[in-house]
Formats: sequence, structure tokens, C-alpha cells
Amino acid sequence: MKKNILISLAILAFGIGMFLLGNYIAATNYKIVATTDNPQKANEIQEALTRFGRPTIRYVDGSRNMIAIFGTNKNNVDYAAVELAEANLITDDVGINPNVDVYMYITSTKPKKIQKLENMLNRAFSKRLSHVDGIYSAKTNIHIPEATFFINELDPTIADVTINTNRAFDLERISNTTKTLLEASVPGLSKENIKINFEYEECDTDCLARTYYGQAKRAIFMDKDYDKALKNLEKADELKPQTYSNSINSIKKLIELNKKIAQNPKNYKLYIERGDLKNIDEISMFASNSSITSDYDLAIEDYKKALELNPKAYEVYEKLGDAYSNTGWRRCDTCKLERDIYDEQHAIDYYEKSIKYLGGNDLIYKKLGDRYMAAKDKKKANEYYAKIKNPQSVENLNPSVPKPDKSWFKPLKRL
Repeated sequence: MKKNILISLAILAFGIGMFLLGNYIAATNYKIVATTDNPQKANEIQEALTRFGRPTIRYVDGSRNMIAIFGTNKNNVDYAAVELAEANLITDDVGINPNVDVYMYITSTKPKKIQKLENMLNRAFSKRLSHVDGIYSAKTNIHIPEATFFINELDPTIADVTINTNRAFDLERISNTTKTLLEASVPGLSKENIKINFEYEECDTDCLARTYYGQAKRAIFMDKDYDKALKNLEKADELKPQTYSNSINSIKKLIELNKKIAQNPKNYKLYIERGDLKNIDEISMFASNSSITSDYDLAIEDYKKALELNPKAYEVYEKLGDAYSNTGWRRCDTCKLERDIYDEQHAIDYYEKSIKYLGGNDLIYKKLGDRYMAAKDKKKANEYYAKIKNPQSVENLNPSVPKPDKSWFKPLKRL
């Protein structure tokens, strides 16, 4: 009898334990990032988070659409919130998860409870704001009146934010992003009651030039504002003369090409010219021959548009092969990682089309051999390497692309 009771208690304890574990896993398996009553806005937010490479789920709770990231943590929620703010997707009808369970405190007006909530929000947002481009560190001081959740009190929720940055960053953008994040996350807080204070770190000439260059890249790839990019580059070049001259010329040319394409949208040669401007490696922000316009994916779009307008623009095939040879990499300081095998096949297909329509040469045989070797087809690679008549002429071709020779790669030493 006693043994049976002990067994029953053990089974009950196990069942309760598994129930609690299941609830814990369910609660931590996804985290809500944003909420909105607007289904269209919910779609936009979910599409944006997915585009940023985050697996999302969405469900409806009453009238609220809850958009969450699946299998994530608080840090990723912070990044996602910043991404939404900087993509201008947080509007008045969107709420953002502050990574603090605010509603645990709304049933109490006790000063200690409110103080604890304020402290939690301040810690959470000091951390979240550090993910905003240009903010080195931030400190928030949020004050919530005791009656915020119950009546329309005279004293509003207020926030003072101190941001550590340098003067070359776009301070207006940083301020707007900060206010958007706070207003969407803290109950009762409006932008009018958020005060931003900037503190500036020392930044020498090189530091300021790098910052302006980074702001130019941001203007190109996130804001699509080429005039703003040009202004930042010119400021960088004033500090470090001739360092950014090639990038300045590239931006000016890109602005001009965009105008010409707007006026002549069916001129396929303009798309090829613009593609060439993007189909180039950005070697270094300090190298005079670097190009800030480098964007292989957009180059591919332009080349394909040229072929759509003129299917006999055979010169585009090799260019497409070059672009696909370089796209798809996830870069780090000393390597290229996780290249998609489909990009290798696309590059191979376009190089072979180029040979079919325009004939072969040492250059394209070398390129094809490298791509087949990267695709682990050694037999085909050697077939094309064998066609090269003058190996010395192509020996140093594309040093940024992995070589077939195994001696090229040497593992980094562990620190």
C-alpha cells in the first residue's frame, strides 16, 4: 500500500514537472516583438522581420495581432525592435515589447512597485538603445506617475535619455529612433515628453572620417538616399583628402545614371552601366580604388533587366557570372562563409552561356574552372583549366574568390 502511494506521488510529481517544463518551453520558444490592431501593418512587420532573416509566427488575441520571433531570446527582440524603428514600421497603432512584463504592475499603485517597474524599464532600454547605429551607450530615466494605469492624471509619464555618441553620426536619426522605440514600448509615454541629451566621445580625424563613411553606406543601402550619401562622403574626404575620391565619383555617377534611367527606362545599356558600377568589390574604406556602390545582388537585377530589354545583350552573361561568383557570402574579417551552392550553379550557367554566344578565352576558362572547383566538380574544373593557353595571364585572377589549390587556405591559429 505504502509502495503504491509512493509510486502514485512520484508519477504525480513527474506529471506536474513535465507540465511546468512544457509551459516553460512554450513560453520561451517564441517572444513577442510587436502588437497591432491593424492586420495590414501586422503583415508589413512580419514580412520585415522575416526579410531580416528572423523566423516569425503570428497569432490573433482578440483584435490584437501578435508578431513574434520563434526560438529567440531578449537580445534578438532588442535587435528586431531597432530594425523595425529604423525601417519606419513603428507607427501610432503599433506596440513594441519592452522585454519587461509591464502588466504585472498595473494592479498596484504602490510606490515600490512603480519604482521597480521604472528600474526594469530603464535597464531594458539602456540595453536596447545600444543596438541603434551610432549609439555607443545609453542611459534612460523613465518616470511613471503612480496613477498612470487608472486615471487620466495631470502628470504624464516622462523620460530623460542620455546618449553617448560622436558628432559625425546623424543625430536627428538617432533621436527619432530613440523616441519611436520608447513611445511604442512604455505605456503613457509620448515623444513630446522624451528629452534626449547627447554626450560626445573624443573622435580624431580618422575616427570622424570612418563615421561619415559609415553614414554614407547607411544612406545608400538603408535609406536609398544617394544625395545624403554624397554629402557624408564629401565630409569624410574633407578630413582625409583623396581617400574617398573613387567612392565620391561612383556615387555621382550612380546619381546621374538613376536620372538617365528614369528618363529612358527602356535603354538596356544604361542598366548594364549601372550594374557595372555595383559589380565591384568594396576593398576597403581607406583604399582609393574602393567603391561604396558595391552591391552584387542589385547588379544582378540590373543585368537581368538589360537582358529582358534586349535578349541579345550577350556581353551581360559573363558579368552575371562575375556577380554570382561574389554574391551569397556571409563575410567576416578574414574569410567568406556559408556560400549558397545555387549561386555557384548560376555563375557556371552564365559563364557557359557567354562561351556559347561569344566564344571562350583564358579569362573565362579560369573563372569557370574556379566555380566548378568550388562546386566540388573537379573533373569539369580541370577540363576548363586545361583550355587555358597562357596560365600566367590569369594566375592572380579574383584573389578574393577561393582558389582550387588547397594550399591557399590555412586555418587561423586559436588564440
